Amino acid sequence: MPGELKSGEVRINISIGFAFVIVVLVLVISGAASGGGWHTSSDDRGIYYIDVVATDRDRGVVELEDVATVEEEGPTISNVTVTPNSTIPGTPVKIYANVSDPSGLGMVWAQINFQSYSKDIPMVRLGEYYTATWHTYFVDSGTYSIDITARDKKGNEKKVDDAAMVKIGNPLDKNANRIEDSLEWCLGDKGKSINIIVMHDKKYSPSRYAPFGEVKASFDILNGCAIRTSAVNLAAISNLSGVKMVYEDKKVHTFLDSALVEIKANEVVAGIGGRIKGDGVTIAVVDTGIDANHECLDDLDDDPSTHDPKVIAFKDFVNGRNKCYDDNGHGTHCAAIAAGTGGGSKYVGVAPGAELVGVKVLDSRGSGYISDVISGIEWCVQEKEKYNIKVISLSLGAGINSDGSTPLEEACDNAVDAGLVVCVAAGNTGPGDNTVGIPGCAKKVITVGAVDDNGRVATFSSWGNTSDERLKPDICAVGVQITAAKANSDHGYTTFSGTSMATPEVAGAAALLFECNSSLKPSEIKRILLETAEDKGQTGPDKTYGYGVLDVESAVNMILRKSETQAEKPKSVVTTSNISDENDTVIVTPASGLKGEKIKISAKIPIYPPPIFATASMHLYREDEGEEEVFKVMLTDFDRDGVYNGTWSTYSIEPGTYYIDITARSMGGEDKEFKNAATVEILDLDSSTSTWKPKWCLYGEHKDEKQLHHLL
Repeated sequence: MPGELKSGEVRINISIGFAFVIVVLVLVISGAASGGGWHTSSDDRGIYYIDVVATDRDRGVVELEDVATVEEEGPTISNVTVTPNSTIPGTPVKIYANVSDPSGLGMVWAQINFQSYSKDIPMVRLGEYYTATWHTYFVDSGTYSIDITARDKKGNEKKVDDAAMVKIGNPLDKNANRIEDSLEWCLGDKGKSINIIVMHDKKYSPSRYAPFGEVKASFDILNGCAIRTSAVNLAAISNLSGVKMVYEDKKVHTFLDSALVEIKANEVVAGIGGRIKGDGVTIAVVDTGIDANHECLDDLDDDPSTHDPKVIAFKDFVNGRNKCYDDNGHGTHCAAIAAGTGGGSKYVGVAPGAELVGVKVLDSRGSGYISDVISGIEWCVQEKEKYNIKVISLSLGAGINSDGSTPLEEACDNAVDAGLVVCVAAGNTGPGDNTVGIPGCAKKVITVGAVDDNGRVATFSSWGNTSDERLKPDICAVGVQITAAKANSDHGYTTFSGTSMATPEVAGAAALLFECNSSLKPSEIKRILLETAEDKGQTGPDKTYGYGVLDVESAVNMILRKSETQAEKPKSVVTTSNISDENDTVIVTPASGLKGEKIKISAKIPIYPPPIFATASMHLYREDEGEEEVFKVMLTDFDRDGVYNGTWSTYSIEPGTYYIDITARSMGGEDKEFKNAATVEILDLDSSTSTWKPKWCLYGEHKDEKQLHHLL
């Protein structure tokens, strides 16, 4: 470069082979030196040749070829493919990439991205390719980009952004035209009037749909509205800006097929002198209405001389009436199961002290539109402060197995986010896999299956999983031959079966827990009910029983004990690895305790895909006998944060040092073990100077035998 060049332009051309890769321009203001930077992050590895072309202010040109060479180090990534590249949630996606580096590769991984979703998945060598499997459980519909990153043993890193794309479609819209597949048959039919729900990306004025027909409802609980229109308008509506999906406004119906056995609710009321009955808590029964004149539902104390109505509000989305009524009977039956006083009879509900609101969304035949159910749920959210609504009971639905993304399920999940526990019937289309219907496939609700008096799953009770392979139902309660209030009879009672009957039992149980601690969040109520459920069927959660059969006594006792033991206790935190170099972190609280004390075990297990549940095995080695005594506790992750929790009751165990192994069970049934993950010391009460005693429980002492009580 001539030193006389005072100003002008310097162009640096960098090439590999015959192709120019980049041009760096440097404007020289003064002086003889010039420079520029080359960012190599997106270029292929190889030997690059550098040419320099200088132009002075008089446009004289000096060109120097091959003045230098640069060899870029690092991995090369090519031939990235995915199989399949278009699918629905729950389907495994295989990712392949050709990755190489002369110095040896240290790590290769894929990053999956869509909106706020981001997940890193390690890739392993398989022949000449690196591969990974992306399990699409719990993902939303959309187009996901896949970045591939490789790092060699020298620390050089190469990343290819958007190396591949995968489209995750809506399982209800397989042709991706934003119209639910159940509507395809009538597309373009001028003579066909249909009810639809239009979902948007944001709020829109209902007036935009006035040209297409009648706007039945515009929702606040979700971005959408219900419309009655001609099928000929479907394509035009789906193509409007901001329209995410057009769903059929389907009919839903009661889950009736054709006691309080096992769930042990009567022990709660009888065992503590009638103190915990759901007082101060309101349950919303979204159903066919409520007969508020029935002796079981007319007041709170069965005393006609007092004015204390049990049904404190009523909303009718079917006929628009103001006075409480039930022209079908299903809602009355469910309301009495949840909170009936008995009226002097033996048929008492789970939470007899709870108040009720009736929300009529189903007609005299027990059926209604999804849009009316959404409106009913929305009303409960809007009025929850006024009436102290804490729980919604939904003994209705449609036999559609979904991924939890339908408008009705979105409304249910939004109600949970608003602070309400939502209990939903699983459905009566069992036995058989993937028969749980909507809204039972919603992600945040408590989905309830049915068992008989002996704790066996009812033949009609719907099984999991959801279409995106989430576990459902969550829990079971008794739903066979349940006797409760008969509508429009004043003093009559009738017997029905169905998951409709099991659901209000769980709703009543939630009301009892809220009375014990009104500050509990819906997710905490769900966790306690599932954690204390009596395990049935296969060990651990399964697709027939969920986490087991509702145990109201254990759930209430758990809250009462927690309320009495708020002081912070010392804990131990240990991180271990298994033979696959996967880590877990186990927290034991307290790190040592007296015999009879509850030991909380939490295990953070960042395995992908997430385990369905884990088991903690406590081992006590007896030196004199040369054998181990093993106790097992199931650990569950109810809020899907990767932390699995369980409680070990040490009433009947031998004092000593226990070693804890953690076993994680995958959805495919594979076990991954973490040996000696933690230890806990259990001390003998007699050898300690501590004043700690086992916490009071409902019966005053631990009982092993089962006690069966009917809804009487």
